[in-house]
Amino acid sequence: MKGSAPVWVIPPSLFRVRGLLLIGVLPWVALTSLVMLQNQILAALQQRPQPFLPALGYTAAIYSAWALLGPLLLVVAHRILAAGGSRGIRAAMLVSGLPVALAFHVGLFSILYWPVYGRSFASPGEMVPYVLAANLDTGALAYTAIVAIAVEYRRRSAAAPIMESAHAPLSSAIDGLWVRTGGRRQHVPLEAIEWVATAGDYVEVHTGAGTILVDSSLSALGTALPSTDFARVHRTAIVRLDRVRAVRRLGRGDALLELAGGATVRLSRRYRRALSGWAALD
Repeated sequence: MKGSAPVWVIPPSLFRVRGLLLIGVLPWVALTSLVMLQNQILAALQQRPQPFLPALGYTAAIYSAWALLGPLLLVVAHRILAAGGSRGIRAAMLVSGLPVALAFHVGLFSILYWPVYGRSFASPGEMVPYVLAANLDTGALAYTAIVAIAVEYRRRSAAAPIMESAHAPLSSAIDGLWVRTGGRRQHVPLEAIEWVATAGDYVEVHTGAGTILVDSSLSALGTALPSTDFARVHRTAIVRLDRVRAVRRLGRGDALLELAGGATVRLSRRYRRALSGWAALD
């Protein structure tokens, strides 16, 4: 299907005070406290007490590097979760991201804190293997926390009302739809919608002004759109009927629909009945 481009979704909450607090402060304060408590307990059990403030400073430095990387890694994790394909593939991609995240983390930490903790090393590069070996467990914990935040964001988005009208049920809207996109509501006039397509766990609503990524399923959106004006033509697409300008048969009942805006959308023989009135399909 042509006419659409990959959309990189950056959760708007990343740029809100609450989102910045959630990503940049709270998890790392919590992890710093947890690791410090663990280390102090282990040191006490082994009868080798550690100086509290130096240990706290080093642990806080480790997680400050994760805090700097957090927003970028969260965007990547969010995009992987929103991508198409099976859950197994997405889970494998998230797991394979751990060594990459660890490499970025130890590199950033070594550059930032070499003057403080790397006096015995000639350069930050020499410090990297030591930092990696000493922080594999805490690094895995930090990366898991980032993925958990991304998963929770996705869960909350899915649990929230997909679409809603400001004053009436969505199904009764006449002039347009209220859709949830990026955590906010947006009104989309029906006459502006040309076609709709799946995009992973989201739906792309294509209008003359651009593409809107909506927190919805194609089936839910298809139920909300009036059947007199819109028709599902593929398991991944819905088109506005009066925007279809031409139909090119592909054989075996399939076809390509050429829309007024220049996009082409595939018509599956399963949904052929939606355009049964077109001479090209008779």
